[in-house]
Amino acid sequence: VTTISKAYANTTNYVTIRILTSEELSAKRNLAENAYDYAEKAASQQEMSNQYPHASASTEWENSPGQTFFYAKNAIDGFENNRGHGSYPVQSWGPAPDPGQWLEIDFGRPVNAEEVGIVIRYDMPHDTYFESAVIQVTYEDGTTSEQTITIQCVGTEQIFELDIYAKPITKLRILELVAHTSGGWAAITEVKVYSNQPEVELFVNGESIGKKTAEDHFF
Repeated sequence: VTTISKAYANTTNYVTIRILTSEELSAKRNLAENAYDYAEKAASQQEMSNQYPHASASTEWENSPGQTFFYAKNAIDGFENNRGHGSYPVQSWGPAPDPGQWLEIDFGRPVNAEEVGIVIRYDMPHDTYFESAVIQVTYEDGTTSEQTITIQCVGTEQIFELDIYAKPITKLRILELVAHTSGGWAAITEVKVYSNQPEVELFVNGESIGKKTAEDHFF
């Protein structure tokens, strides 16, 4: 390293670099996380619409116009504090308390998805929770497959193995969400999509810079 940020240019800060362990190299990654996802309702962020992964939803509740506390993008931002509702650090995807809600993650590329992790918002007794849903995946050719899941009322992450995992997917949608209490406030704090990837591709401003393939481990 020949240059270093001024933030570290004193005697009280230091940087360490190490080689990843074999366990870290083989560990499954969350392919859905994007802390910089944009809000579709925000005109000022439309120039970011070619960046992925991207979350969208049937509805996004707003207590006042432009309030982002309950936008779909919050479900993939990497924050899992689910013991409250509202602004950071307890933001979540909070849809209208009506039937027929869905949340979708567009990866912007084909990915191998093996498991889905869901963290429900657990702000009891204010909240109810989604007790069942359908996971729908979209393949590269546009065809889809579905499986039904049962969700527990717990404050920790719940992992669901994708029975429909067979080939790379481009989108994952959680739909047919059924709330435990009709008309109550049910929300999702975080959705994760886990897998190992034999290949990674770097995109800058929507353009591919290159791919990296590993023969002895997954990314």
